[in-house]
Amino acid sequence: MALQATPYKISLDISDTDRGVYESVKFTVARHPSETEQRLASRVLAYAMFYHPHLAFGRGLSDTDEAALWEIDLTGEIQHWIDVGLPDAARVIKASRRAPRMSVVVYGNARLWREKVLPKFAHLTNVNVFVLPQNELA
Repeated sequence: MALQATPYKISLDISDTDRGVYESVKFTVARHPSETEQRLASRVLAYAMFYHPHLAFGRGLSDTDEAALWEIDLTGEIQHWIDVGLPDAARVIKASRRAPRMSVVVYGNARLWREKVLPKFAHLTNVNVFVLPQNELA
């Protein structure tokens, strides 16, 4: 029998004075059986960082052609593609072509990733990288 996704009920109070965003949001997010708690927490943090009424969770680990999160406008066009983790350069480049804005939220030990992968797409002007602090106890 295959393992099932674990649902988590999340309640966030988002206050971003720079963007003028003040929202209380409640949603359910599913943790894929192969997803770590750190990745799930990174996805939720990315949701809070980039909150927009049209921001939604993608299938992520279940579908490699989808983002961890993405903002899709009312016409169905992807406006912001957000990945979490340590994606390879080809994935970042492909995603940057599908959306006018692309963000990567990096967690874990990113030193090697920054040295080897980041230079391959550093020339892209629509890609932003955010590195979360590494928890030494994890």
